[in-house]
Amino acid sequence: MYTPEINLLRDRALPTAPTGAIPIPEAAKGSSGGAAAIVAGLIFAGGAIGGVTYFQLTFAAQLNALTQERDAIVAQVKDSEAEVARLTQIKTEFDGIVARINAFKSFFNDIQPWSAILEDLRARVPREVWLTSMAVSGNEVTLSGVSLTFEQVNDLQLTLLQSPFVQTVTLSSSQLNRGNETRLDSINFNFTVGLRPLTLASDEVLATLSRTGSEGLVAKVSILRNLDLEQTQPPSQ
Repeated sequence: MYTPEINLLRDRALPTAPTGAIPIPEAAKGSSGGAAAIVAGLIFAGGAIGGVTYFQLTFAAQLNALTQERDAIVAQVKDSEAEVARLTQIKTEFDGIVARINAFKSFFNDIQPWSAILEDLRARVPREVWLTSMAVSGNEVTLSGVSLTFEQVNDLQLTLLQSPFVQTVTLSSSQLNRGNETRLDSINFNFTVGLRPLTLASDEVLATLSRTGSEGLVAKVSILRNLDLEQTQPPSQ
């Protein structure tokens, strides 16, 4: 007896016969986009690496230039410090010379040119007046002498006042001494002479010194004048 077979499934289509082409899965179709992304990533990474490398090279070049500039500035500073030290030494030596000159000038100006003063006073004493003694105290000179008349004592006072070395002349005392058969009348006198505060470099004093034959003193004053001129010049560098 024949029993029919019941197929509860629909008929399935038979697979088509292969035609020689291998079908490409759908997932495989998106691989080209991934490759492009990888290439783009590589390009970006390469650009980034190139940028970093360029920055590093540029920074290294700038750093090298700054280092060279710093070394040049340091060298200039050292040269400047050496020059400042040299100029400071020169100025110290110059100041020392000026101090010695000023000390010498102070000492020289504080003393009186006594040889010139005495020679000037001697030339001003009238013929019939005799100086018997002289005493010095500071800028004052006490003169004692003898004259035949009061007029000659007065003449001596006037001539002393004309001296460039003299500031004041005061008659301290005068006394008449009567004469006898062997001696004439005479007057004993005493003068207090105040000397001027002298500036030896003045033209008037120099002229007087030259006139009184004090050539040595004139030469010393000339040296001081030259030192004054040199002192106003800046130190050589």
